[in-house]
Amino acid sequence: MVVIGDSGAGKTTLLKRIVANRAEFQPYQDRYGISTSPLISVVAPSPCTLKQLGREVLRALGYPLSREIKEHMVWELVRQQIRIRKVMFIHIDEMQHAVNTLNDTERQKLSDTIKNVMQQPDWPVCFILSGIPTLARLVSSDVQLMRRSRIFEFSNLEFAKDAVSVRKMIEHMVTKHAEMQLASALPDEFIHRLLHAAYGRFGVVIQLVRGAIEQAMFDEAAGGQVKARHFAAAYSRFSGCTEDENVFLRADWQMLQPSAALVRDRPAEEVSPAPKRRRKV
Repeated sequence: MVVIGDSGAGKTTLLKRIVANRAEFQPYQDRYGISTSPLISVVAPSPCTLKQLGREVLRALGYPLSREIKEHMVWELVRQQIRIRKVMFIHIDEMQHAVNTLNDTERQKLSDTIKNVMQQPDWPVCFILSGIPTLARLVSSDVQLMRRSRIFEFSNLEFAKDAVSVRKMIEHMVTKHAEMQLASALPDEFIHRLLHAAYGRFGVVIQLVRGAIEQAMFDEAAGGQVKARHFAAAYSRFSGCTEDENVFLRADWQMLQPSAALVRDRPAEEVSPAPKRRRKV
């Protein structure tokens, strides 16, 4: 399975939830009482070569290499270890690192290696590859790999078709998850501003809503209500924008281009509830 989407689209959160909830991914005890996990997950290093990627997989398998060995031996060890440890799924995140680093010949070697591991007769495994859209080049350049793949692509949210579901999601997060209240109804313009601020990326929308909730929690004057100003404050904390650049404050917000800093994947806990004051230079 190949999961592709822009940074901040929500790929990582989705995959974590799937792994946590699907029975086939859960650890179990084998007949000898040894705990076994059918899935391992690694992040492709950057820059990434086939050998470096193999070493990361070995580390995740609990088999770190203490000496330098040749590339083909690394992957021979991978094949051996996944069979011994009964691993059935290999998840590689940020797989575009390998695609962006390798030339055409090396990329074909990577495709061939993945196919060989997937269809080895004694212990075939499934790969879950996730990354930004350039990852699609790996699959599209190899017909055999494409035939063996299912591609799931995150599309960006659009106001025309997603405004209703986004509004319901915000209300659910505020009232059910945070057990707080929205200070007022969310008009269409507010939803449009939110989607513009988040570049339409689902994961960033979630982060902004969480950030607004955190701002309200530390705002004693809010009385447990999440207000528009809390979204403006959360956006400022995420993007580092000035008040004049804030999508939630400017009248001509459509003319603003949200900061590139906003679309970086970052956990919600990195958002400080208290806004920092800008120092004049």
